[in-house]
Amino acid sequence: MSATLSEKTGKWENLTQGHLDRELGVLQKRFPKVDQVRLEGVLRDNGGHMGRTMKEIFKTFEGVEEQKKVFYKKYPGAFGCKAEKTFEDGSTGLVYGWNLHFDPRFVSNTLTKVVKGHDGEDVELQEVSCSILIHSYDKEEHYPNHDYFSKIANNGDSPYREGEWGTDPNERYDEDHPSNPEKLIPTRREIESLVVNFRTPLLGKIPFIDTDNDCKRGIYHGVNVQNSNGKKKKLPEGWMRDVASEYNGLYTYYQQGKVSQWKHPLD
Repeated sequence: MSATLSEKTGKWENLTQGHLDRELGVLQKRFPKVDQVRLEGVLRDNGGHMGRTMKEIFKTFEGVEEQKKVFYKKYPGAFGCKAEKTFEDGSTGLVYGWNLHFDPRFVSNTLTKVVKGHDGEDVELQEVSCSILIHSYDKEEHYPNHDYFSKIANNGDSPYREGEWGTDPNERYDEDHPSNPEKLIPTRREIESLVVNFRTPLLGKIPFIDTDNDCKRGIYHGVNVQNSNGKKKKLPEGWMRDVASEYNGLYTYYQQGKVSQWKHPLD
């Protein structure tokens, strides 16, 4: 990505004529039915940024459904899939797929629906994302070590802090793993709270205790859907990470005052 951070808008912009001509040519190929002048206007209004321009085109123009599908297939967001398996002994296996190129806390497509209000007028309601409600009377039984696992999960997920718990898809993070100094085993509810409420992309196999099912053992398995061997990487000193909302939470990496890039500096 070649762009500069605008002091006026706080967004990445590239309005050189050469850049605009190249991006306009791409837009014309993607949207041959849309007038060139209108495409150029949207591109300029969005600072020459292709992602923001595409999002506005999807909202503004008709007949672009196929291009919209292609865009969201390329930039799907962080969460890939979920599967659940019950073993012969009644224990459970949970499998979650994550795309580490995206911020899992970014909500890309807010769903809305229209209902009739009491006065007969249409009212647009925003659908709330699913979350797990933790009751105080549940904590002792179902969430005994929630704060502890939140801490080591956050340390592992952070690109800046030390911590390895849940960072490698090929590791088994049981009570004897070095990243679990207190040698505890999470409950299924604690694991689900981390991945659902806090959207923490845990990787690897993590044994858990199912307190809703006679304390039977189960396994959570976090998979990297882009690279089966790809683990989370810390950022080198001086590097920072940002999120491109125009690309559904795709991470960008940069050093202070320098042009940002899509690629992780250690890749």
